[in-house]
Order: sequence, then structure tokens, then C-alpha cells
Amino acid sequence: MIDPIFTATTDEITCLNNFISKFNISTIYNNYCSSSGFSCFNGNGVIVKISLFANPHTTNGEYIVPTDLTCLPSLQEIFLYDFTVSSDFIYYKFPEIYTYNYTNIKTIDNSLKNGFTQLLPNSSLSYGYYLISSEELKSFSLKLSYLANVQQFTLKGGSKVFIDCDSVYNSSKLVVLNVEGAINYPNVTNLLKFQTQSYTFTEDFLESSISNFSTSPKYGSVTAIHSPNKIYPYYAKFSAPPSIIDLSDFSFFYLTLNDVGPDFHVNGKFPFSIKSDRYTQVKVYGGNYSVFPDIVSTINSDLTIKNSSLNMELPIYNGVNRYPVDLSNNKLAGTIDKSWCSVSINVANNSLSGEIPSCHACYLNVLEVYNKFIGNSFTNLNSNYQCTTFKPNISRVYYSTNTVKITGVDIGFDPRNYLYNGLSPDSWGTSTPGFEYTISYNSANFSRLSYFNIQFKNPAPSVTYTFPSIPQAPTPTGVKVINDQLTIPGTFFSSYMGNLIQTVLVAGIDCTVTSVNFFSLTCTSVSPLPTSEDIQTLKIQTGNLTRRAFIKTVNGSLNNIQCTNCDGNNQMCDMSSGTCYASCPNDCSGFGTCSNSTGICTCEPNRQALDCSLPYFECPTDLCGTTIKNSFCNNQTGQCQCDSTHQGSDCLTPYYECQFSCGFGVCNNQTGLCLCDSTHQGYYCNYPLIPCLNNCSGQYCDTYQGVCYCDGDHQGEDCSIDFRECPVVDHYYCNDNGECDFETGICSCFPNSSFTGPACSIPDHYISSVIPSFEEGGEAIFNGWFGDTHSNITLTIGDRLCSPILLNSSTTIICNATAGSGIKNVILTQNHLTYKASNIYLYKTHNKSLQCPNQCSNRGTCNNGQCTCNKGFGSFDCSTLSNGGDKDLGESNTGGGNGNGGGDKNPPTETIVDPIRGGANVSNQDVNFQIYFKSLLEIDFNGNTVFEYSLQSNWELDENNQTLVDNKYVFKQIIQESCLIISTIEEINQDRDLEFAGESFKIESGSIKFTISINNYQYKSSLNTLKLNFISSVNQLSNAVNDNQCNEKQTSINTNDNFSNFNYIKISKNNKVLSGRFINRLVSDGKSTFLSTTTTNDTDSVIVSLSLPHCTKECIIDPDFSVLLEPDFKSQCEADSEKRNWVIPIAVVLPVAGTAALAAIGTLIYKKKFIENPLKKKLQGIANRN
Repeated sequence: MIDPIFTATTDEITCLNNFISKFNISTIYNNYCSSSGFSCFNGNGVIVKISLFANPHTTNGEYIVPTDLTCLPSLQEIFLYDFTVSSDFIYYKFPEIYTYNYTNIKTIDNSLKNGFTQLLPNSSLSYGYYLISSEELKSFSLKLSYLANVQQFTLKGGSKVFIDCDSVYNSSKLVVLNVEGAINYPNVTNLLKFQTQSYTFTEDFLESSISNFSTSPKYGSVTAIHSPNKIYPYYAKFSAPPSIIDLSDFSFFYLTLNDVGPDFHVNGKFPFSIKSDRYTQVKVYGGNYSVFPDIVSTINSDLTIKNSSLNMELPIYNGVNRYPVDLSNNKLAGTIDKSWCSVSINVANNSLSGEIPSCHACYLNVLEVYNKFIGNSFTNLNSNYQCTTFKPNISRVYYSTNTVKITGVDIGFDPRNYLYNGLSPDSWGTSTPGFEYTISYNSANFSRLSYFNIQFKNPAPSVTYTFPSIPQAPTPTGVKVINDQLTIPGTFFSSYMGNLIQTVLVAGIDCTVTSVNFFSLTCTSVSPLPTSEDIQTLKIQTGNLTRRAFIKTVNGSLNNIQCTNCDGNNQMCDMSSGTCYASCPNDCSGFGTCSNSTGICTCEPNRQALDCSLPYFECPTDLCGTTIKNSFCNNQTGQCQCDSTHQGSDCLTPYYECQFSCGFGVCNNQTGLCLCDSTHQGYYCNYPLIPCLNNCSGQYCDTYQGVCYCDGDHQGEDCSIDFRECPVVDHYYCNDNGECDFETGICSCFPNSSFTGPACSIPDHYISSVIPSFEEGGEAIFNGWFGDTHSNITLTIGDRLCSPILLNSSTTIICNATAGSGIKNVILTQNHLTYKASNIYLYKTHNKSLQCPNQCSNRGTCNNGQCTCNKGFGSFDCSTLSNGGDKDLGESNTGGGNGNGGGDKNPPTETIVDPIRGGANVSNQDVNFQIYFKSLLEIDFNGNTVFEYSLQSNWELDENNQTLVDNKYVFKQIIQESCLIISTIEEINQDRDLEFAGESFKIESGSIKFTISINNYQYKSSLNTLKLNFISSVNQLSNAVNDNQCNEKQTSINTNDNFSNFNYIKISKNNKVLSGRFINRLVSDGKSTFLSTTTTNDTDSVIVSLSLPHCTKECIIDPDFSVLLEPDFKSQCEADSEKRNWVIPIAVVLPVAGTAALAAIGTLIYKKKFIENPLKKKLQGIANRN
């Protein structure tokens, strides 16, 4: 029975079975938790990870949609390879997934060919990862705004990818960006969380993007890989840099500059410097330098400065670089100093002379090394160079890692030549090139060996030396004496002649070493050895380790009998008899007689100490302790010496020992306290003294941390900056409504705090709506935000003071307005702060008949500013035909009063919902009208645009809110960090009477309602307002059948904003008219107020700008549009009487809502007759595609 903890749930098993069957991937499993490609959470057995490859032989055309995997609700990681997916799958947010990996993905409609079109899904965790590769992702613009929810993004296998920072803000979560196939550096200034970027650039790299490199995060990392044929992104065409560039803080691994030209220098100096141990390979080809590059001595990475006209003598090398330096193909002169033995260099093809130092010359038998010195005038450039200076040594053995440290003289620059049991090292590290390496041999077991062999392949000829695992004193096994020459076999002698200092002393006579290796030693006495049968002392020293023994020096003596029980510390072996004798310390130093029975020296009269090593002198009588108090006689010097508690020439100064060692200091014996050196501190001088920056400008320096502690009037790393407090209100700096600059003591108020002033305590007031007085004057009401402080408050309407102030609360001001008329500006001043609201005040009228536009064209009656048109006519001024057939005019004569056609069928009018723009296109015959929102602008106090948000793209379908039964389609997008904009298209199925802001109007059945809402808009300042721009345009379809020539007319545009409670626009082309009506009222924060509009005309379009007040909760505006016919429209042209020319009149109403929930309502009125609902078909088609 399968353990349920490790078994997926039944629903998930069914889900995966369906998925695998759908794509014919593999066999269906009963237990996915233990199957390859799946992972389960052990606590409950749910599936948290899938990794699947598509079956390349599947031809059923299936593709992945989100619902294929939503049945795995706990899925955290998804890895899909080679699958075809729906376009929305790329953007689908699975609730728990933090890793998305879509490798070699295809979309069913090739929708990725233009790149991403909406936000990629965010991760469930803060370290989320999104990787994608696809053959479709070629030659496109990667908009970073679409990555705003992704922490780590990788694009693999891209090509010609332009990284577009479009509308990226500091709210983006992007931390890591990795793009293959990029052509530019992006500007990442506003990506505050951004840290790591990695780009593989193509040959199409845009040099103009080099300036964006400076926007990289200071503490982040940048990895850039360029085509070998492309310059590195620092200078376009490599003009002269303005100053030397320090690359120490850059996170590059590779820097390659090709053909930099003769101007690439700074006053003759190499233009780069690196003062960091971090690896950064630098290769520069070309240039012209009159000063030897400092970077050669400061870099610790591969360095190439080649073909660069280095025309000077090669200086002494004073750097530390574990990597090769290539200075070939230059004009360097002089000789190579031995200081260059600590770096591997290439100086081929220069003008150098003299001898190549032995550290390099020893390896000229290696062709690669030989070629690094050709093209010069060296006297010893010989591939058969005889090396006599090669002296390797093993300075340490690390048993746990089977690692040895090889040091020595002229040991070369390639540790691969050091073989153990015929095998090269498995790994190595370089401490100092040519002098010290750490080598690891995985096959070795040094802990079990007393000694081992290392073969050195180079220099030639190859040699093998034996080294001890642990250094030991030399161990002789015999001493053969022939004619004052000693031959000593054994172990732990010097590995080779000259490896270690090797000395031999026999009967106090030096024996010169003539040959030695690890296992034997031969020496010759410098004077005749004793010929008696007495035993003599033998002393052999290897390095700092010594072995003593007794031997007989009679000619022919073998001295090969080993002792088995000698105490090595106190006894020596008589190798002639195998007897142990007591040994005297240091053989009595040659100044005494050793007793072999007691091991005690009898020193000569003028010597003393246990080993007779010290001289002995008497002091003058009655001097020490008598004449010189507190002293005694020092027999080694014959002078008086102070006792342990006194010092000085007269021994009268007290002497105090320090209690403990003074570490990095000396003891002051007059006080008993330590005196530390300049870099240490503490009672025992054992703590580093870390200086503070600028000595803290006279403030307190904590030298244990190197940190300054400033007093209350200073701040900064070195306390050099004055500290000034900002105003405090209710115990908070800046009233808790701003940020304090403690250098200046000035508050910076938060943009949306609604407060300003020195302490951010003055209300940053604004007006959101107005209830004006009548023209004869009276009570005027202003709504908005005014705070609780109203010092010196005045309110002006136009140029007249509104006084007295009857009420001034935090949200409402009521004052008594003087008589006036028309549209006025309002200026509110309080707390020495002035706010201006332009064109916000419109005086009300009493029963005054409003003028109708164009006097209703004599085809209707005027009813208080609105036309009631005669039958058969329409538009706001009755100037066009109505939007439906008429019995009196002829039901078939939808074209108007010329009566040239008949018939009883209306042609199809095509209405297309535009999911990209969130708008609509209406086409009839050869004319196409477009209506869509262009942009949302934030406007400051002076009328300048603070920020502009494009609304012409980036819409995404909201499937949860679309209702095809009611013919409603909803799109949405997000601007700023959390401002949601929603565009809704809805068909009206029956007539509606609507009321908006006190105005009534009718929407007919068959209309299309077009709505946009803007929610949670965040202002940059309380003084700012919004402006909504939308475009109404017309064009002639290029593929339309030319059967309407008698109606062809150029586009004409008229605007009128002087009539009644409405403003109007009209666009006419080919006898079709798009008319727009704008109610000059809006609802701001739930209250009706005046709305002003402006229009901008172009050849075939008009931009209508709606100026909104500073709404904080909700602003609603309500324009409407309609498409009608000119009275002279002909439904049939005389030349084409057999052809039927149809026109369907269309109308649009567009309301909009904004700020915290900025909503506007609008309707595209589309009158249809005898045709099926075309919009419903279009909406259904889009739904099916999605």
C-alpha cells in the first residue's frame, strides 16, 4: 500500500492524468509523488512542482491553457519544455507559484512575435523567478513595465531584443534581469530594488545606449558579454576619455576593447585603473601610451595591453597578480628585472634585451613559454637553456585534504607540471606565481606516508624528489669512514643538494657535504679525523633539525650498529657498539669535557652554563650591592646588574613587570603598563586601532569600531555635517506628514499628505466641487480639503471677493458671492497659501431660456438649450438625418432627403471592439470612425503637465467581469503602483432615460455604452488636477468598394462650446457625421460641479480634453457621441443605380470616472434595423479567441 503522505491527492492525480493524456507525454502514474518530474510536499502529499517535456511526436495540435493546471492549487514550481501554449497562459498568475520556467515555448497564435503585451505574473514569494525562451521572441521590444511584478527575469535565446524602460517606476519589484540577445543598455534609474543585470549583446548593439550604463546600481552587479567584433560599452568610437576610470567598483568579469585607436589615453596614461582583489579580466588592443600603465601593478586578474605602442623601458614590477599579464607587440625596451619573477608575463615582439631571468628562462624548453619572449634581443633565449636554479620545496602538508604547499626558487608558473604517482594535480591555488602554490591530489593519502615523491616535468630534464610528510631529524643507519670521508645512509636528509642547509660536525671538525639526497649523505672532513679507538661525537643538522650520535673515526669504521633503547632526549647512540650513553647539552659547546656516564659538562675556567656556552667574568670587589645599591654581579658581562625590582644606571629606578604580554606593544617598566604601537590599543595592545574618518572632526571616535559618535549638533560619518532638527508638531518631526532633512532642518512634505508649510502642518488645500450662486449673487458652496487651520482666509470668484465667509470646515467653505455671470476662476488663500481652480465656477440662472446651437437648424424647437428635432432629423442642432429610417422620408431612404434610392434592406455596419486600445472602431461603407482614450495627464498649479499616462495600449481582458449575455466586455490596466483603469463596452438593449449631474438625456435601444473608470489615482501634489484626453477620428477605408462616389467629401471638423449646458464637436466625411456632446457638469466626490472642456483639431481627428478638479474619492463625467448623415446624402449614386449603398447611423456616449475611483459613462449609440446584432458576434469572437 502506498504511503498517503507521499501520494498525490485523488483530484490532483486525475488532473495530471488528464494533462498527460492530452499531450501524450508518457505513461499515467498512480503515484506522481515518487515519479520523475514531480515533487510533493511531504506534509500533505500535494503536488508542488512539475517538470515536463513535450512529446515531439504528438501531432494532435493540443496546447496548454491555464485550466489544464489550475487543478493543482498548491503548485509552486513549474518547468515546461517545448510545449505549445495559449497566449494568455504566458501571463496567467497561479496563486502559489514562485518559479515559472517556460523553455522553448510556442504560442498557438504566434502572439509572442511582438513581445509581451501585458504584465507577467507576480510570484507568491519575494524571490520569485520567471524564465522564458521562444523562437518567437526575436526582434522585439522588451518593456520593463511588463516585468514590474517579477523579481528575477531571464530571457534565454533572444535575438535583437531592445530593452525598453517605457513607464517603469520605483514600485517595480524587479531585482535581477538576464537577457540574451540584447541590443542596448536600459536606463534603470527608477528601479529602486534593481541589483543584478546580465546581458549577452548581439552585433546590433546600440552605442547610443552606452550612457545608460551609468544608471546601474552602485552596489549591484553587471555582467556584459559582447560580440568579439563589437566594442565594449564605455566609449563610442573610443574618443579620448576625460579622466582615468576606476573599475574597482564594477561587477564585470570580462572587459575587452578592440582597436581603441591612438587617442584612447588620459595625458598619455592608460585610462583604466583597478584597485580591487575582485577578478576583472581586462584586454585592450591598441592605444598609444607614453606612461607605463599603473594597472599592471594594481590588477589581480588577467591583463592584456597589446599593440598599444608602449614605448618606454620595462620598469620594476611591484604588484601582486596571480594571473598572466600580456604586454606583447609593443615597444618596451631595457631588460627584465627579477621582480617580474612573481608574475607570468608575455613580452613577445618588443625591444627588450639582456638576459631573461632564470625564473622564466628555466622553462624555455616549453614552446608556449618560449613564444612569450620571441621578437626581442635576449642573450639567453634558448630552448635548451640549462637551468641550475630550480629549487622546489614542500613547506607544508595538509592531511585532511591531501594538499601540499610547494614553494621554492624558479618553480615555474604551471603547477600542472608537478606530478604525484604520474598524475597532475586535481586542483591548485596560486599564492605567489613562481614562488608558492597549494596543490591537491585526490588520489594521495599523505596521512599514511612518512615521505613521498613529486616528479617535476619541467624544467628539463625531468627530476623526481622525495619530501617528508612531517619534517624529522636526519636518521643515519650507518657511518662509513674512509680516508676522512664519511658516507652516511639513512632517511630525512636534504631532498637534494641545496634544498635545505645540511651540516655535519665530527669530533668538533667540520665535514663538508659533497652530495646529498633524501636517503644518503657524503661529506669530507676539512682536517684529519682522530685515529684512536675512542668514540667521537657526530652531529648532523638538516635545516633546523639535528641528530647526534657517537662513532669511531678509525679508517674503515662502519658504525652501523643501531641502538634500540636510547632515551632520545638525554642519551646518544654509539653506532660502533649499539650502546646508549648519556649526552651532554650541545656537546659542551666545545668549551668543556662531557662525562658519558652523567651527561654533565665540565667547563673551562672562563666558561659557564650547562653547555659551557656562556663566558664567565668576575666583577670588581665591593661594587655590586654595596656601592651600587639594589644590584648584583652579572658574571656573563663582569658588570653590575640591577635586581628584578630596579633599573637604571644606578639601579635606583623602580622596575615593574607588565602583568601580561603587551601583544603589539612594549611594556613600560616604569609604570607596569603597555605602550601600544600606532595601530593597536587596549590594556594588552591586542585590539586593532581603527582610525575614524577625519578623526571625527574633533568629535568622539570609537577606535575599536572606527565609528564616530557625534554630539547633538553634528552628524555624518565624520561628524562634519551640522545636525539641524526640523519643526516638531505633536511629538513628530514635520507633523508626521513629511521627511526631515537633518542637514538643513527643512521638512519635505509627502506629496499625498495634504499638508504643506515648514512643519507640514498647514493644510495643502484644494477644491473638488462647487455649488455656485445665482447670477444676482448669494450663497456659494465649495467642497474639498481645507484642514482645520484657516488663518487669513479669503476666497475670490473671478476678481470679486466672496464675503463674508459663512462656514469654513475642513471639507466645506460657504461664502456670500457677489453678482456675476459666466465662467470664473476661483482663488482660495489661507495660511499664506494660495490655490487656484481654473474655470470651475459657472453662475446659475433663474428660468433663463438657454440658447440652442445653430437655432436647431430650423428643423426643430429649442427647449432651454436643447433641440427637439423634427421627425427625420437628428444631432444636437438637428443638422443631420436621424439615426433611423423614417416613414415620411421613405423607410429605405436612410440617406436623407434626396430620394434617389429605394429598397427595404439596410446594409451591415461593422462595430469592432479594440482589445489593445480598449476602444471601438465603427465602419460603414468606406468610412471608419475610431473612438478611444488617448491619455490621462496630471496637471500642476501653473497648467504644466506633471506626468502623462498613455491609455492607447496595455489593456488586458478581465474574464471575470465579461457577460456576453448582456453584451458587456471589460478591459483593464494598471498605472502607477495601484491605480486601476477599467474600460467597459456594453450594448443597450432597450431605451433608457438617464440623469447625470442634474441633466436628463435619453439613450436609445441598440446603443453601445462605452465606460472608463480610473481608481485610486495618487497625485504628486494636492495642488494638481487631472485631464482626460480622448480621440475621435475618421478615415477612409483603403479596401472599400468605390460605389459611393457621389457622397465623397473631405473631412471637416467643427467645435462649439458656447451653447446651453453642453459643448459640442462634429466630424464629417463623405456625408457621414460624428457628433459629440459634452455635459458641462461632473460629479466630484459625490457632488455636482462645473466641467470645462477644450478641443484640439487635426486633419481627420479631434482631441477632447476634459479638465477634472482634484477629486479624492470619485469624479464622474459624461460625454456622448453619435454618427448621423448629412441631409444631402444619397443612398444610391446615379451611375450605380443597380448597386445598393447602405449606411447605418451610429451613436456613442462616453462617461468616465476617476481618481480614487474616477468613472465616466459613455455610450456608442448604434441604431440597427433588420440586421442581427453584430457587436455580440464580435464580442463572442474575441471571447472564443481568449
